[in-house]
Amino acid sequence: MLVKKHKNKKDRGLILLELVVALGIFLAVMTIGMGAVLAMYGLNKKSQSLKLVMTNLNFAVESMAREIVVGTDYRCDDSGTDRRTSSVTRPPSHAATCWRHTPVA
Repeated sequence: MLVKKHKNKKDRGLILLELVVALGIFLAVMTIGMGAVLAMYGLNKKSQSLKLVMTNLNFAVESMAREIVVGTDYRCDDSGTDRRTSSVTRPPSHAATCWRHTPVA
């Protein structure tokens, strides 16, 4: 005889309901997992952009510090511009400030 009779209920294999439940559990776990992966991807992008901003800011501050250290001919007074031989780049404030003297070519 080709049809085999099973001795007990456990030997019959999986039924459709068990497969549907297992598939549902698998899909729920994968959905939660993908949500976590996408959240980590977004955090990684934000972290990279923040690192880029910090790197650029560090470069700007170091460039300014280097320019201040090796710069020459700084002037500190309240007169504004030296009209004889130079143009002066200085902030638009009324207090006495220091700026770098730039000779006119």
